[in-house]
Amino acid sequence: MKKIILFLFLILSNCSSFDNTSKVVICPKLTSPKGSEEILLMSKNNVETYIGFRGIKSICYKMNNDEIKMRLEVNLRTIRKNTKLDDYLPVTLALVSINDKKIESDRDEISFEFYLRSNRKLIERKTLMEVLIPKKGQALLGLIKNN
Repeated sequence: MKKIILFLFLILSNCSSFDNTSKVVICPKLTSPKGSEEILLMSKNNVETYIGFRGIKSICYKMNNDEIKMRLEVNLRTIRKNTKLDDYLPVTLALVSINDKKIESDRDEISFEFYLRSNRKLIERKTLMEVLIPKKGQALLGLIKNN
């Protein structure tokens, strides 16, 4: 009996968080500034490492105020030559929305250390990101090289 009550509680609590005020729409334009879609970064062990986009999944929702919420699942791939040691690659990834006058409206910027496991040449990681895009706006996605 307790299991049935717990099950019903979980179903009802999940249904109450469903948002009927937004609907799925076609996403606005998403681009990467030239040179930010793939770059070479120095790892913690001072090894030059390639990182770039492997794939991007997007879904967009129309909000009540005519803005569009863009949610991305960004798959990053690293390729390295020296695979003998475990290593870390400091990465900064930015998703920025701009209006029709090219002025920044919203930003989701993530900095993390990409774990590079030994004996692996290719390593991938998925990252979730989200911005609000104004009416007639677009989004820019890129890797930032921190020197």
